[in-house]
Amino acid sequence: SLDIQDGRNVRLTGKCASERMALELLDSLKASKSFEDIRSEGVSQAGSQTREVSFTVRFKFVGGH
Repeated sequence: SLDIQDGRNVRLTGKCASERMALELLDSLKASKSFEDIRSEGVSQAGSQTREVSFTVRFKFVGGH
């Protein structure tokens, strides 16, 4: 899910196949000049019956193409 407040404060929550994928997303956001103040609020196992992980990331959108 994507929650945008004041047009630039973003909270992104989702699931992916592995912790590595969640960390790659975080690294990609940090590499972009369109976002700042990027911080992870954690990565955790999505459930006992799956290998998926849940994650939450907060950041500010500062512009871009």
